[in-house]
Amino acid sequence: VLEQPLYYIRNTDLNALLLGKWKFQTAEGPGKADGTWRFRLINLEIDSYESYDLSDQHPECVSNMTEMIRKLDQEVGKWIAFN
Repeated sequence: VLEQPLYYIRNTDLNALLLGKWKFQTAEGPGKADGTWRFRLINLEIDSYESYDLSDQHPECVSNMTEMIRKLDQEVGKWIAFN
């Protein structure tokens, strides 16, 4: 279990943030084309196949991890556009 955040970057895109049992991943799809992003939240302790998006059940976790990504974005550059 990760105690410090781990940011996964593929090419120049932020793909995921891992923290504790959570993986907060950018979702593929139409959001990328219009400059907005969608995320999915996965509990890696119980979902090793990453099949279930738990973002609706854990809004506080989504909010905290979104803020972590915003702070990283301010520090190192613009990877993600938020609404």
